[in-house]
Amino acid sequence: MVLTRGFFGGGEADYVQLLVDGAPAHDSESGLADWQRVRSWSTELVEARRGPSSSLYGDGSLGGVVQVFTRRGPYAGGSISKGNLGQLAFDGGAAGRFGPIAAGATATASASQGFRSHSTATQRGATLFVDRSAGHGWTARASTERRHQDDPGPRTARELVEDRLGSDPMFRFDRETVRRARASAGYVRTGESFLFAVDGYTGWRDSDRTRTLLLIPGVGSRVARNVATISAGSHLQLQTQTLRDGTGRVGLELGTDRVRSTYHPVSDQGAAESNVGRMDGRRSKVGVYATQSVNLGQNARIAGGIRWDRVADRFDAATSGTSVRQAWSPRLGMTYRLHGGEASSSSLYAQVAKSFKAATVDQLFDPRPFPNFDGGSFVISNPALEPQRATNLEAGIRHDRATGRVELVGYRMTVANEIDFDPSTFTYGNIGRTRHTGVEAEARWRELSVAYTWTRVQATTRPGHQLKNIPRHILRPTVHVQLPWDLRATGAYTRTWRTFADDANLVQLGDRASLDLRLTRGFGPVRASVDALNVSGDRSEEVGFTLMDFQRNVVPYFFPGAGFSARMSIEVRF
Repeated sequence: MVLTRGFFGGGEADYVQLLVDGAPAHDSESGLADWQRVRSWSTELVEARRGPSSSLYGDGSLGGVVQVFTRRGPYAGGSISKGNLGQLAFDGGAAGRFGPIAAGATATASASQGFRSHSTATQRGATLFVDRSAGHGWTARASTERRHQDDPGPRTARELVEDRLGSDPMFRFDRETVRRARASAGYVRTGESFLFAVDGYTGWRDSDRTRTLLLIPGVGSRVARNVATISAGSHLQLQTQTLRDGTGRVGLELGTDRVRSTYHPVSDQGAAESNVGRMDGRRSKVGVYATQSVNLGQNARIAGGIRWDRVADRFDAATSGTSVRQAWSPRLGMTYRLHGGEASSSSLYAQVAKSFKAATVDQLFDPRPFPNFDGGSFVISNPALEPQRATNLEAGIRHDRATGRVELVGYRMTVANEIDFDPSTFTYGNIGRTRHTGVEAEARWRELSVAYTWTRVQATTRPGHQLKNIPRHILRPTVHVQLPWDLRATGAYTRTWRTFADDANLVQLGDRASLDLRLTRGFGPVRASVDALNVSGDRSEEVGFTLMDFQRNVVPYFFPGAGFSARMSIEVRF
């Protein structure tokens, strides 16, 4: 789960955008990023942008953006790992250069029994790529994947004590099987003072998921859903060197998603029955942006940008004609270098930006029926939802030295038209305004780093209360140590506290304190490593929620975190 500035990637919608080699990697109906597509062995570089980034990346980047760039070669090798909990994984591939052209293939396969009952997971996939890029050139890529995951569901506080790692029989049929195929191609041309790039992608996905949602404690609604999506898009960008050694960029993004979804009730024997809900339609996106940076002397730099987005939906008879949402996302920032030299440099920076997030297709049009306990049913989707809009102000200071750096950032962001479930209407609604305030501090010195974040997220109608599942404090020190016999050890400690399972802050999640260790040693092209995760076996809950029973008592539910686990890996690279 990716957490940034009071937004986390997961749940029913995602506020962090994931890009793999420049192409979006999310589910069309929910916007949820497919983080399991990211495999460390084939990853060359990861870039992360914290905070609202709509001025460049548009919808879906309210919390931030993570970009993953895969390896192009030449290389050959693989990695195999084995751990407790039935963990077994393989990643490998080869790539070579044939004159100006590089080509290669990778493959991955993994399986795990999971740390809870009914949490088995399997995954396998393959990728082919061809690359011709030397100053200018093209690249093409194709991949396929299949993944299966059982879902054990949440646990009550009593169940956590009696059988923490068990699963309620109510969720015995909950599982998801996903099949994907994807292809992309791009062209880049560079000159002395410009860069021109154009790329396109297309993808297909088919998902079968059985999911049980709790309505009240002990009573659930179970349905099976099939989702079939076809996605396509393109991105054109021109970057130039302009006045005062600044950089200008203009771009155009186009995208479309076709979504077909059907719901079926599930019998007590696990069989899917007749169709009870259907969704068929298309979401189209257009984005146009421009950015410009200007150097003001040797120590100051101004950067600004603006983007216009149009999101159009047409789904069955849920809307009369086409539903259109538009948004402008401007940004203005400044960096001032206090001093700079060969040994160290210091700088101040600040920016103000507006950002937005359109409601997901599921939030707008999902036809999943819920029983109303009176012989009928209702849906919680709402086609009248407006986009969430945020205004962000942040400032920071950074000091860099050859041996490390220190950085301190403060921000304050107000989000209007917040989308959440409204219990007064039993539908999604634009129910309020939230304020995200925080401080991010990081210090690195040689092999030691310490990161700390303080996050306060509250609804303006409920001041002083932290929104659910967002920790107020996160502390993470990491150390790397070189040991005798060419052994290298890494230790990472994570501590979170002041997290609640409800917005009223009546149910507190257990504080988390986890220590992860890694020991590695190289033998020429071979590297062996042993990982020990959550060494102390800390028992904590990842996220939680609350329900009210018929006597109006609040009943909390939790998703427990993993206990201790270990794995050994052997990696070969040529």
